[in-house]
Amino acid sequence: MRAKPPVSQAHRVAVYCRVSSAGQEDNSSLATQEQQCRAYAAERGWTVVGVYREVHSGAELFERPQLTALREAVRRGEADAVVAFALDRVSRNQAHLGFLLSEWDHAGVALGLVTEELVDTPEGRLLQSVRGFVAEVERMKIRERTSRGLRARVEGGKPMVGCRPPYGYRWEGEKKSRLVPDPERAAVVQWIFDAALRGESLRSTAHRLTADMVPTPTGRSTTWSASAIHRMLTNPAYSGKLSAYRYTKERGANGGYRVRLRDPGEHMVLPVGAIVPMVTPEEHRAILIRLETN
Repeated sequence: MRAKPPVSQAHRVAVYCRVSSAGQEDNSSLATQEQQCRAYAAERGWTVVGVYREVHSGAELFERPQLTALREAVRRGEADAVVAFALDRVSRNQAHLGFLLSEWDHAGVALGLVTEELVDTPEGRLLQSVRGFVAEVERMKIRERTSRGLRARVEGGKPMVGCRPPYGYRWEGEKKSRLVPDPERAAVVQWIFDAALRGESLRSTAHRLTADMVPTPTGRSTTWSASAIHRMLTNPAYSGKLSAYRYTKERGANGGYRVRLRDPGEHMVLPVGAIVPMVTPEEHRAILIRLETN
């Protein structure tokens, strides 16, 4: 363990910048944070030896790749201090803040903040704890308000707008009150369902789409899988039956997250007309029977 120099004596500093969403990133919040952190370091004659920027929730700790890289750099002794714009940019979770500060204390690394002053005294550490607690409470309030607003929208008969529309659909109008076929992708969806009605196998359909270099639903690849085709064919939304809260995200044993399909009784069925069907209920039922038989 190295003796931790006061932040005023740091010579090599690592800058950490974080926003919670891509929308904030579009508003240049990351760039603004970095600019002010660099100015903070320059005023004190410090050298910035690394900048770590990322878009990620402040409620997570081990899932943030840039924070992980920063922690590894600290453990290698590559910085005397970490500089961030504010305490909640480092983390909004009180326990995580305590963990990080303890880890950096052990490495002899100080934490400097552009908008706040941390004093290495019992009172200062209490202030850090209180600020971390307040940030965590605010995060929980934001999550609760967001969840309540989404549920109210669904209960009003409108689809959830926080999720990506099913492949082949787009939102209609500024209020996003229903889902309509997307002109570019709807033809691909129709071809997939027609192939299933003809009895073509999932693997064969996936191979043909891949050969034609059709972008997958994520848009990041042109390599289709049989499982992706299966998910589309079994989704009742394509026959006009749209539901909210079909899936939930759970933390796995390895610390990551996995998506699980909820029990049918937990789904909230939306009114007819919330989505324009691409296949008839009879066609969809025939496909489901064929898939179950296969």
